[in-house]
Amino acid sequence: MVTSIVGAGVFGLPEFAKNLGWMSAFYLLLAYLFSILLARVVLSFTPGTLDEEFERAFGKKYGKLTELLDMVISLLALTAYIVGVQSHLQANIFILLFFMFIPLMFHLHFPASFSIGLAAVIVAFMTSLSFVNLKFAGGFPATGFSPAFGGMLLAAAYFAFFGHNMIPRVRTIIQHTKEAWKAIIISFTAVFVLYALFTLTTIPIGGSGLSTVVLSRFYEGSTPSTIALFAALIFYTSFILIGLHLQEKVGHTPRASLLTVVAALALYALTEIFSIPFSSIIASAGFAVSLYAVLAGVTALKIRKKQKKGERSSIIALLVLSGLPWLLLVLGSFLG
Repeated sequence: MVTSIVGAGVFGLPEFAKNLGWMSAFYLLLAYLFSILLARVVLSFTPGTLDEEFERAFGKKYGKLTELLDMVISLLALTAYIVGVQSHLQANIFILLFFMFIPLMFHLHFPASFSIGLAAVIVAFMTSLSFVNLKFAGGFPATGFSPAFGGMLLAAAYFAFFGHNMIPRVRTIIQHTKEAWKAIIISFTAVFVLYALFTLTTIPIGGSGLSTVVLSRFYEGSTPSTIALFAALIFYTSFILIGLHLQEKVGHTPRASLLTVVAALALYALTEIFSIPFSSIIASAGFAVSLYAVLAGVTALKIRKKQKKGERSSIIALLVLSGLPWLLLVLGSFLG
């Protein structure tokens, strides 16, 4: 399960967290709780999926809404990872895009060991950086309350924890719901510790922008090159995995592949025109994840009218947490 959760989205968290100080740990905890609650709802749909249950609850007219949201999240992730690779390589963008989209255009398939290996590399990379940061980091910034940055961090963390569309597959592999739930809890808890450690140790480094770029500029010697190399590799492989997942949604026809490429390129062009940074793209994907969670919660309430008190309370809590990033962002805009 860890392999479907951990990803390059975490590298956008310190950009928002630095404005919150220690308060950022609280927002990461809220994101962890949100992810656990969403996982519980999605697991309750198995052996079916959210897409199937949503269509059964609301009919075919609205049945594709969850799939559409999943595709939006994936496209935003692809866009962010292009920005991430380009931030480190500074290569000719046309050559870079050509090599990034080749695996998608040729419908390449990778064994499960590929995603496991990628997750292992990300975990090792983040853990190493976290402990190195502890040694060299200066004082921790003062704790501040900024609703806007809190909302953006929360949304970005929602995406960083997102891997819930893989839960039905995990449930099929493990077979027993209780054992699957234990595996989900352990996985999300491990990822929470990893994300919190990396974010909180990166904040004192200072700087602004993509955290891996900030770190590569902070250190000296061979360390910056190592960070840039691993970061570019992680962004590229994450791009491939997300892209292949998206192709499973839209189909493996040449037309579907072309539409995927065009949509991703269009979003990337918008980020270049409006100078949208990596962290903001990740946060946008997180806001889409919150909408995905709303649909999951509403579906659970509709198809299971007779629920235990604890189950209904957890769904209500999920819906509240889903709206929290939006509420904080609006509150921040009013407070200036």
